[in-house]
Amino acid sequence: MKERIKALCKKKGVSMNTAEKEMGLAKGYLSKLDNSNPNAKTVDKMAEYFGVSYDIIVYGEESKFSKDRALLEIQITDDEELMLRLKKYIDLPQEKKELILKMIDNL
Repeated sequence: MKERIKALCKKKGVSMNTAEKEMGLAKGYLSKLDNSNPNAKTVDKMAEYFGVSYDIIVYGEESKFSKDRALLEIQITDDEELMLRLKKYIDLPQEKKELILKMIDNL
């Protein structure tokens, strides 16, 4: 993601430091994007600042996924408890997965 942001900065004619300041991000934040994922609010801020879609920020290209899908993926990865439970779900047999999905549908 860092390289995409770097390219967007170049296209906009600003340095990464300037972009950070103008978006209200901490100094060095954009340089650390290879090691961490931004939250949904920050992705929104970056997409608006650069005038591009969420897909460009998150995936590097327009994709088949919608803005809502990109936000959902970011929210899921931001939620450690949910990630742990999803890993457990993935390892379940199919009949148990179907039972869990029915339970969710009934909420």
